[in-house]
Amino acid sequence: KQWYQRRVRVQYEGMKFSKSRGTGVFGDQCIETNIPCDIFRCYLLLNRPETSDTNFTWDGLALTNNNILLNNLGNFTLRALTFSKNSFGSEISKITLNSEDEHFIALVNTHLTAYYKHFEARLFSRAFESVFSISKIGNQYLQYNTPWVLAKGSESDKARAGSVIALASNLAALLSVTLSPFMPTIRSGHPSRSSVRLKMPALLS
Repeated sequence: KQWYQRRVRVQYEGMKFSKSRGTGVFGDQCIETNIPCDIFRCYLLLNRPETSDTNFTWDGLALTNNNILLNNLGNFTLRALTFSKNSFGSEISKITLNSEDEHFIALVNTHLTAYYKHFEARLFSRAFESVFSISKIGNQYLQYNTPWVLAKGSESDKARAGSVIALASNLAALLSVTLSPFMPTIRSGHPSRSSVRLKMPALLS
């Protein structure tokens, strides 16, 4: 297959990269920043010039880290798996699906289908975006169901909290897999690989 149909470039702060003029950011400089390599990977993948020129900026790198990695992906996995550990001993509770859960799974699978489709088409930036669309849905799911409130209620409420967190934990495991081609360093330390002992097949496919 032909991967690229157009000649597109990444610019640096609105200027053309030039090693001779010192315009740009290069490997040795990235190392000196002490910023983890997967943060650079994340930003560059999301701004990959697949159909048009893109622009590397340090402000953009910071925004990607803060808004996407921390507030989106990190917030979801930390909330889901920390709650699982603290309230359920990192054990996966029985999952009982209601209509809202089924709608949630359908939304996730829609983005997962897009992930595979874009990956196959070599549109890696769009595939990567699908990962964060899934974690965004996960955050909304937790916020809507408030398992931290349910866990303090009746036995049926506690069972519902366990079901919600179990489903969210499965989603965290799915995110770990979908991140693997893009961010192997962060994926290897993703909480879903160590904090939760999954005792049932993932519901999401």
